[in-house]
Amino acid sequence: MKPSLEDRVLAFLDQLPRSTKINLGRPEVKPGEKQADYLLDEGRVVVEVKTLKQTQRWRGEAVLDEYLTYTGSKIFGSLPLSRIAMSSEHLAALEKSISSRMTRGIEKVCRSANHQIGDELGRLPHLATGTLILINENVPDLHPRLVADRVVEFTLSKRTNIHYCLLIFESHLVKVRNRSVPYPLLLDLTYSARQRRAGRFLRVIKEKWAMENGLPSGLPDPEPIELDYQPGSLTLGR
Repeated sequence: MKPSLEDRVLAFLDQLPRSTKINLGRPEVKPGEKQADYLLDEGRVVVEVKTLKQTQRWRGEAVLDEYLTYTGSKIFGSLPLSRIAMSSEHLAALEKSISSRMTRGIEKVCRSANHQIGDELGRLPHLATGTLILINENVPDLHPRLVADRVVEFTLSKRTNIHYCLLIFESHLVKVRNRSVPYPLLLDLTYSARQRRAGRFLRVIKEKWAMENGLPSGLPDPEPIELDYQPGSLTLGR
């Protein structure tokens, strides 16, 4: 039986050179303090790993049900939101509300990781860069672009300890050189030149993960909006 994506990512981090898995129950951790998962590059990068496991489709369906009740509409079969919304303003509001509701959990994940990474950074005797790794093996309603937008929104709302975010999604594929592959995405969320020093290291890590999992190497690193992840649409309802 093939190991889960989470197990494969943890095994990958374990075997990286200059990688240290952070053990629980260390004496220097004070009551109430949190811990991250890994120190990479001899402690220059603090990593927290989070796995997305629960579908959020029901949250989007709740928004749609509320709108249909409000408008008194009934739908039979499948229709795009543009056919359901009564105006362009309604469509924009619907899309924003569905996105916001479905990614509430992402904000909670970011808040937790921010705390864990922050406490770990505070225990180090030197400055380091915080990195969140988000894993999605089989939750298709959490599209990489949707998740990326919420992570960026969280980190832009205030200065956080999440300076980079690596999305490793097997739930969505990108067509590259006539192959559909789950290519990872690295988000640069830094706000200082010092934090950006870790960017090259993390891009190498991303590339190494891709190569070890049989994905094409030497690919450009486009912005999230330029990646055509599939499935690209979400069907709400039953």
